[in-house]
Amino acid sequence: MKQSGAKLLVEALKTRGVKHIFGLVGAQTMPVYDLLYDEPAIKCIFGRHEQCLSYACEGYAKVTGQPGVCLTEPGAGATNLLSGVAAAHCDSLPMIVITSQIPINMIGKNAIHECDLAGVFRPVVKEQFMVEQAAEMPAVIDQAFDCALSGRPGPVQVIMTTATLRQRAEPKPLRRREPQKEPAEFEIKLQEAARILNQAKEPIIYAGYGTVQAGAVSELHQLAEKLSAPVFTSLPARGVMSEDHPLCFGMLTFDGVGEIVSGADVCLAVGTRFSEWSTEGWRHKFPENLIQIDLDPEVIGLNYPVKLGLVADAKLVLQRLLNLVSPRSPGTLVGLAKQFKAEHALKLEKFMAQPPQFPLNPLWLLVTLRRCLPPDAIIVTDASGAQIWSCDQCFTVFQPRTLLQSETYQEIGSSFQMAIGAKVAAPERAVVCIAGDGGIMYQLGEIATALAHKMPILIVILNDGYYNMPRSYQEEFYESRYIGVELNNPDFAGLAKAFGAEGHRLQSPDQLVPLVKQGLSADHLFLIDVPIDYRILPERVKKRIEQRKRDPSLRLGR
Repeated sequence: MKQSGAKLLVEALKTRGVKHIFGLVGAQTMPVYDLLYDEPAIKCIFGRHEQCLSYACEGYAKVTGQPGVCLTEPGAGATNLLSGVAAAHCDSLPMIVITSQIPINMIGKNAIHECDLAGVFRPVVKEQFMVEQAAEMPAVIDQAFDCALSGRPGPVQVIMTTATLRQRAEPKPLRRREPQKEPAEFEIKLQEAARILNQAKEPIIYAGYGTVQAGAVSELHQLAEKLSAPVFTSLPARGVMSEDHPLCFGMLTFDGVGEIVSGADVCLAVGTRFSEWSTEGWRHKFPENLIQIDLDPEVIGLNYPVKLGLVADAKLVLQRLLNLVSPRSPGTLVGLAKQFKAEHALKLEKFMAQPPQFPLNPLWLLVTLRRCLPPDAIIVTDASGAQIWSCDQCFTVFQPRTLLQSETYQEIGSSFQMAIGAKVAAPERAVVCIAGDGGIMYQLGEIATALAHKMPILIVILNDGYYNMPRSYQEEFYESRYIGVELNNPDFAGLAKAFGAEGHRLQSPDQLVPLVKQGLSADHLFLIDVPIDYRILPERVKKRIEQRKRDPSLRLGR
């Protein structure tokens, strides 16, 4: 039976298990949205700006591991998605970006919304598909999902015109997918990896986000315990092993980690590209015996030379290694790591025992906030100060996919929009957005989105009156010649109330815990504006400033 292209699109999305579409209504996409009006299987989440749609898809993908789907108009409706799509591309997140296009015969005539969408998106998507005939719709959508999820995940763009959406056709049958076979050398390399690990005296494991994406969390735990190997993680992989586990020692930026890593004789790196952020600009030294496992052959040996590279699924490799390695007793590095961990815990307790000052020390704020939140709460931060403070060793992460941050793209002004996607993905869990006073201004309009869809999200604003990272660099390296960093902030609490949400400005430290608990139990959006002391900088920033003073060629970044 013939069906419209729009109907074939909706049915294809349902077949792939899509339950939510992030979108904005427009004339070019009306055939699809009109069908979704009566479609109970798919709920539309309508943002106030297209940028929110792609960032919401990013948050959705980080929580579920499945592609977020967005649908927009041509022209600015599509190009407004770019930042979130680029972020997903950098952080290897699956996303289906459906962009309508003006009629083909109008391209080149200066028509309304005209833009070379394929050209604009090509650098930031994994693959692009153009649906020219309605009959191709099911096969193209199926192929787009396979592409977004296979190998190294990433965003995929699907372009179609309104004429295609209105066209009626019989769908073409889907193609059968042949299972991939393991390369012939896989078994040889696997045996060699096991041999290197069995001979190790001081092995360590460095786990990246690919471990989470592969669903290899359990296997990682078992292998670490069998090898008695300390585990370190990249930024997005935090929680792949709970940071209160005896063998987990967190990110490479934590106290003493550099000394531990440099003392290892073997490192098993799983699903990581060794990013600039997580390795502190590739300053950490990994052992010569580096075994790297990744689905993407291009990242093997990209930033560190490897002894052995395995291009394969992390879950499969770890399962096989569990049967090939022998149990071993802890080496000296485990004891050293435990010592550093205990020293840090004692230091933290001494710090937290001191009466808090006002405006608040951001570290005290983050530790207190973390202690109020359940272990499975989903916490989303912007780049810059909010992210750096939550990357402190004091901010413990207990489960994977619970601290959503950008490792590579480092976008400011995305946290609340990602939190919307996270809440769609996990409506039963607490979702907390931690944003700076600069970053939150990018996305305040989406308060209306959260209210329209009845999303109880807690927003905590770190309000210091500045873009404080560049301010600190201007202070240290540009003779305090401040330009473009002083903020003219509104009354954030009053603004939240104007939308119909609940907003509070913290007046004293003792208000924080009661307000956070109230916000977590609220059935509506709840905003807390927290004055913090701009003069107190994260240790990571202070360290980077000192390094830059010694080496002027060092990149400052965020």
